[in-house]
Amino acid sequence: MKTSSPYRTGYLLVLALLFTLLLVVHNPLVSSSVFNGVFVVDWLSTIAKISILASSIGCLLISSGYVKTYRINNFEYFVIVALAVFGQLILVSSADFLTAYLALEIQSFAFYLMAAFKRDSAYSTEAGLKYFLLGSFSSTLLLFGVSLLYGFFGTTNLSVLSLLLFEMNDFKTLADIAFSLILIGLLFKLAAAPFHIWSPDVYEGAPLNSTILFALVPKISILVFLFRIYAALANSSEIWGVALLVSSILSVIIGSFVTLKQKRLKKLLAYSGINHVGYLLLGASMFTPESVSAVFFYLFSYMVTGLCIWGIVSVLKRADSVGSYTPTIADLNAMVKVNPVLALILAVCLFSLAGIPPLVGFYAKLGIFQSALNSGLFS
Repeated sequence: MKTSSPYRTGYLLVLALLFTLLLVVHNPLVSSSVFNGVFVVDWLSTIAKISILASSIGCLLISSGYVKTYRINNFEYFVIVALAVFGQLILVSSADFLTAYLALEIQSFAFYLMAAFKRDSAYSTEAGLKYFLLGSFSSTLLLFGVSLLYGFFGTTNLSVLSLLLFEMNDFKTLADIAFSLILIGLLFKLAAAPFHIWSPDVYEGAPLNSTILFALVPKISILVFLFRIYAALANSSEIWGVALLVSSILSVIIGSFVTLKQKRLKKLLAYSGINHVGYLLLGASMFTPESVSAVFFYLFSYMVTGLCIWGIVSVLKRADSVGSYTPTIADLNAMVKVNPVLALILAVCLFSLAGIPPLVGFYAKLGIFQSALNSGLFS
């Protein structure tokens, strides 16, 4: 009797995501709103869904070797990944705080399980527990902010809130308090400073295949929802632009300087991700057509280079037969002699992340700064 492939469920998930990607690309609806404005279909959600599905497929493919080596091939794992992707697809089309919260929780609970999925590892269990406790706290703040909005205005729909806030100036201070709580919850999910403390430890302790998904995929959906909130409330609340700008500056500073002290690759890449979130938030703090385009171009360049770098880390990790080994920067010393092609790819990707011209990372950062200057942010 023929033995089934240990990664067969993973390949089925990749195939399902690929079919979903084709359906999204060929969706005849260009702009639509359903369920009384709870879900929207527009160019922003379409581009975000394509990015989420493409990056998820890439993450599954580059981590397939690691999954086989360490036998993290239970079919339940791929069901959890599918639920995480489903939550993100719902989030990018959400135009209501309640629907967005449910989508975030679907994504978050899937991530908690993925972080703790390596049950024979104390580090994985610790990462999952830490992620669950801190993630639950941030979700509580977010839900409390949503409940305050509903208590003040009797609705959680973004378009309705925009109209009510424009007409009811007496509730502006109370609404800013609610928006602050919501923003803290979203910035935590995004691993933006000063709510980033959980990120390096979770990245380090979680299985590598889960870490790759944490690092590359969820940023897209949360940023798109931030765009939707900013678009609806920009004329009614000034807190969003200022808060995103402050978080952006802190993320760039902390991510840049703390990275210099790291010796383990997973923690180094975690702090690097915090740094890049800062640049993304800088673009999100303006919300102009130019800044939105710059953010998506930055996401595209970060996703491509991130897939290459994490793929190389996966190759280094698979070379370990024990399973407790964590790749460090010292492991890269002999790579140019062992595998010069891989070393060249890694060097190019790291230079791109650093923004060295003429690589794509330089043009991505240039687009963010140019959109900031054109919007009058530094004037």
